[in-house]
Amino acid sequence: MPGIPANGAKYYQYHDAGIVYVKDHEKRTPYLSKAVADYESALGFPLTTSYKYDAFYGLGTIKGDLGDFQNVVVYLNEAIRIDSTSADIFFKRGCARNLLKDYPGALADYNKAIELNPKDSEAIRNRNMILRNKSITLP
Repeated sequence: MPGIPANGAKYYQYHDAGIVYVKDHEKRTPYLSKAVADYESALGFPLTTSYKYDAFYGLGTIKGDLGDFQNVVVYLNEAIRIDSTSADIFFKRGCARNLLKDYPGALADYNKAIELNPKDSEAIRNRNMILRNKSITLP
């Protein structure tokens, strides 16, 4: 595969380990830090864009589980630079921005998620909650 080094097995070792740690729901929490380390190690390899997207998306998701919403936005920004066609990624970034009280940013992300998936009921609900909240001032 282009972009994967001759020692591509090492990349897959880190990438796949990150996935395994995230998917093991029953034992998930203690392994999230390990998953972050593995995804970050995977990013150290010269990767094709689809592999970079997976790693940034995975890191953004894990950082959300860890409550590190600033880095959710950072990692999902990188993933969106690679592929901006996923409603889910805009929804997740919108949730992080909402928790960071970046309501204009959250609203823009929820709107984009709805544009990409008009039936996304969670994005619609979250957008409406922001719009109905009288204490939030939007530009």
